[in-house]
Amino acid sequence: MSNYSGVVDALVLPPFAGDGLGELAYLFPEMRSRLKHEPVVDDLLAEMESAGVEKAILSVQSDAQWDWVAGACEQYPDHFIAALSVDPRNGLAEMRRIRSAVADLDIRVLRLGPWKIHKPPTDRVYWPVYAAAAEHNIPVQINVGIPGPKHPGWTQDPIYVDEVCYEFPELQIIMTHVGVPWTGTVVRNLIRWENCYLVMNSYAPRYWPEDLVHHLRTRGRTKFLFGTEYPLLSWRRALAEIEDLGLPDDVTTLLLRDNALRVFRWG
Repeated sequence: MSNYSGVVDALVLPPFAGDGLGELAYLFPEMRSRLKHEPVVDDLLAEMESAGVEKAILSVQSDAQWDWVAGACEQYPDHFIAALSVDPRNGLAEMRRIRSAVADLDIRVLRLGPWKIHKPPTDRVYWPVYAAAAEHNIPVQINVGIPGPKHPGWTQDPIYVDEVCYEFPELQIIMTHVGVPWTGTVVRNLIRWENCYLVMNSYAPRYWPEDLVHHLRTRGRTKFLFGTEYPLLSWRRALAEIEDLGLPDDVTTLLLRDNALRVFRWG
């Protein structure tokens, strides 16, 4: 059990059963125990608080989850803000969906999974999403690394994020999913681009690559955010394993709380 409190989780999925997480069952055998057919927001919050997690970014994975996430954010604004998973292939309809989400849900993050879209994030199909995010001054999360679902992973090589950072220097780009096997490129992106960050989600901390942990301990301490992508990982396990890393106290505070509060403008 960890000794942390006030933690911010930068990526949480509403724990609905039957929402496509079955593709990841081979990687996360304990995940199904955390899935519910009718999840209760109060139960999720109670589980967070018992593990020392105070705040979480809830990702809308489908429109069926819209009302649930909106209700959670409205009922507990000090504990939840919303992210929206988007598909730029839907063109203007997706741009209207983004505008509606910003107005109705106070969306603070747009999420992109290139493995789903089958195009790297440098493809011009993404450009309207980046422009919308810049217009609304909200970050974009981009999956990097070989994906867990068994789809081709080349689109998630973080070298593509390098060009996105170049084309949109004012936009906050948050890489997610650690970036294995291209973690050297991930580190270079964090060094090169002021507005580039990394959420360490979906990987149990005991398996975090050493080059990322070294950068976290040293010059990259302001660039890393804690995330579990719950229900994939439990908070208790993730925080206990971070404690085992023996990070300096100031690095731990930045990783688990302060960096996220700054990036998401969450007072």
